[in-house]
Amino acid sequence: MDYFSKDKLQEVSKFIENLKGQDDRSCAIMIAARIEYLLRQAIEKRLLERRSKNKDGIEHLPYAACVSLCFRLGLIHRTHADALDALGKIRNKAAHFDNPMALSDEGYGPLVKAFSVPWKPDSPKSLFHEWFQRELASTDSRERALFVVTASTFFVFLSPLAFITDRLGPLPVVNQIPVAG
Repeated sequence: MDYFSKDKLQEVSKFIENLKGQDDRSCAIMIAARIEYLLRQAIEKRLLERRSKNKDGIEHLPYAACVSLCFRLGLIHRTHADALDALGKIRNKAAHFDNPMALSDEGYGPLVKAFSVPWKPDSPKSLFHEWFQRELASTDSRERALFVVTASTFFVFLSPLAFITDRLGPLPVVNQIPVAG
């Protein structure tokens, strides 16, 4: 799958535009919620159909558990999982404190940098450097630009995992462990 086709790169630009006008707290919470939704969808795509109409708990997995499960299922690389853990910390800090916050605040800078590691949009050699430069020109915060471009790139990267891959099927009866009886 070509994650970085022209169409996918246009999606990055579109997602970045959708975040314009949002304050940093709202931006962090919205991005984390969107990524959490995509992670849940990716997990759901890998699981067998439900045994019954009762909910089986996937909807109630915490964000960190979704990241961990995606990594353990081989859906994302360790670098991505580490970055998404940093996003979870940013979201939690933003959501659980009443004080005004900015991604450029002292406690957020290292987390934003950790979140951006897989894509390094602030590197001139990065495929996403153009979007970083454009976003940086429209904001007074380097961290905000780095955060938004990284989040947009994750959105494009995770979308195929969540919507395109077919559900796995159960093992054939021959390969299943027999039940002692």
